[in-house]
Amino acid sequence: TYGMVWWLARRVSGPKLATILVYILILSTSNNWVMRPQLLVYPLFALCVWVLYEWDAGKKKYLWILPLSVLLWVNLHGSFILPFVLAGSALILGKGDRKVLVVAIIVSLIASVINPYGVKIVQFLIFQLTAPANTFSTEWRPPSMADWQDKLFFICLFIFVPLGSFFSQRLSKLDWIWFLGFGWLALSGSRYVIWFLFLLTIFYAKTLAHWENSKIDFPISRTSFGMNIVMSVFILILSFSHFPAIKNIWQKTVISPYDLETTPINAVDWFLENDVKGGHIWNDYAFGSYLSFALPEYPVYIDTRVHNYPYDQWDEYLKVNNAQNWQQAFKREGVNLLILSTKRQPVLIQAISDSAEWNMEHQDEYAVIYSRKELLP
Repeated sequence: TYGMVWWLARRVSGPKLATILVYILILSTSNNWVMRPQLLVYPLFALCVWVLYEWDAGKKKYLWILPLSVLLWVNLHGSFILPFVLAGSALILGKGDRKVLVVAIIVSLIASVINPYGVKIVQFLIFQLTAPANTFSTEWRPPSMADWQDKLFFICLFIFVPLGSFFSQRLSKLDWIWFLGFGWLALSGSRYVIWFLFLLTIFYAKTLAHWENSKIDFPISRTSFGMNIVMSVFILILSFSHFPAIKNIWQKTVISPYDLETTPINAVDWFLENDVKGGHIWNDYAFGSYLSFALPEYPVYIDTRVHNYPYDQWDEYLKVNNAQNWQQAFKREGVNLLILSTKRQPVLIQAISDSAEWNMEHQDEYAVIYSRKELLP
């Protein structure tokens, strides 16, 4: 994906500037590399951008790629609406053959219902975008400057507009509507930032193209083949050094294949060893997915699938985490076992430990288990 964005930037600027911009892009979006289906549609987004730039330049022969991308996209991830956002914007402000683009959009709409749910996929999309429980997920909230990637995003965003006024190279109307539309999305939710930054990298390349010809990509009198080899080997070594087996050597620590802060392996082992039958579990939400997999006989209260649970349930979960009305909630839900996160639920753990109704059965660095005193001896 980043190679495709580099190529799009390279088409409107020099190779050095494109490389610098893509390295900044990599840094600012590296927090979006969690293993999830969304990863698979990043290259489709870049491909759709390229197709529409070609159409805008009068080359309509590649438009068949648009419906093909939608067909793949709708079967991979719920963000399949983005190609329509890109193409709809192009239809309004682009310079290509609009009749052909309309046909491509219609075929793309037909392609979007070729999925296991058919036209009902639209209901899912609406539900996903409007579910009240979204407010409890950090990725649906606006970026908050909480980490350095968010800070880099805001720097890239707020520098761009005044920077563009100093250079003669101007963005097209299509670029600006993408900038405004995807910029608004990025500011409304962290999950949209990466899409905007893909585009912003290209916009920076366009804006700085004339300047970089004299300041960065000036003519080279002699190339250094040896230095290119050294730099290539160095980058490869950096990459390979982070393979888990190699990293274990130089870091001198054993890296688990699991994220132990969200995967309570030791706590689950306690359940398997004791074979406790005690009704429902009250669990840390991040533990829920692994518990459903490892202990299917124990119904969990909540997990990371934000949309699957109503607003009231998330609201109660957060109140209980702050030790508000937790006794009433546990009795109403028939909860006799607790698997709590030592990192994310310290207030609740303190309240439970001060109660005479609960026994601590297990504790490790990441999780603690409590049972009602009448449940176990």
